[in-house]
Amino acid sequence: MFGPHPFIILLGNCGLSVLTGGLLYLLGQRLFSRRAGLTALALWTVYPYSIYYCAWTFRESFLVFLAVAMLWLLFELRDLQTPRAAACAGVCGGLLGLTNPSCLIFVGLSPGALFGLKPRASRAGLLAVFFLALGLSYSPWVVRNYLAFHRLILTNAHGGINLYYGVMVPADDLGTERESRFRSSDPVERQAAALIAAGREQEAGEIYKSAIRQAILQSPGHYLRTCLERFVKFWRFTPYPRKYDLDYGKVFWISLLSDGLLIPLGAIAFWFFRRRWRELLPLWAIVLLWPLAYYLVYAVIRFRMPVMPVLILMTAALLDRALPGAQKS
Repeated sequence: MFGPHPFIILLGNCGLSVLTGGLLYLLGQRLFSRRAGLTALALWTVYPYSIYYCAWTFRESFLVFLAVAMLWLLFELRDLQTPRAAACAGVCGGLLGLTNPSCLIFVGLSPGALFGLKPRASRAGLLAVFFLALGLSYSPWVVRNYLAFHRLILTNAHGGINLYYGVMVPADDLGTERESRFRSSDPVERQAAALIAAGREQEAGEIYKSAIRQAILQSPGHYLRTCLERFVKFWRFTPYPRKYDLDYGKVFWISLLSDGLLIPLGAIAFWFFRRRWRELLPLWAIVLLWPLAYYLVYAVIRFRMPVMPVLILMTAALLDRALPGAQKS
């Protein structure tokens, strides 16, 4: 609207990251202890990727903030059980869907975890408010797609491209010269690229989807293996050797000393607090449901960024319990 001013976006990313840290503190205080909240805030403040994405005009900072805000609102809905809390959680879920449709599995299933602690007769009404707010906040995108393409498209007009390359190109080849050679020689890619260049993205998406449906039906075992590969890739501690802005050795050690510690400690923390699984179910939901779409379609390590605040929170809770003077919870 006002011309290219990337500094405003970067400043906004910094603000969103600060707000994310504040929400982590509040979640830690609410679920565990004040010290756990402060530890989570401290870990998020020095977490390399929370800093890194503030310096780019990517959506990660906004997406992570919305994911943590969604968690906070889910706990509000669980504790307060008011229509207002349900509406706020639904709107936040709709914004998450607009930012990244892959999270709709998590958004759509997460409210079912909230009503086991304080059952009331108004459960159905709260769910209705949640999904109404979710639908209203997400619907402008669906309307826009219908006006542009004259058909019902819930996510992306060319959404088949990620699934196509996620299945047809091995994980080790993505982002390398081998992928480029595959793209230049693949007839499906050439046909779809010509349609995209002509502005016919929806038709190109259908070509990708048709080709991948045929490939999965012909070799379902291969597709299942690629799903397993994406699971492994999603939770890798270190990125694949590629050309980065920094030397790969630095990227390797930065990742290993951050994600390589937080992911195992977060997993141990979930096991340690397993008896509180009903109370902590929204945290379980995002860790289990958020990556599910990526296992099935297309995995990139950066896509797990919205899950990392939860692992940081659980790591902080585990450290809090391990230190002297821990409060029982």
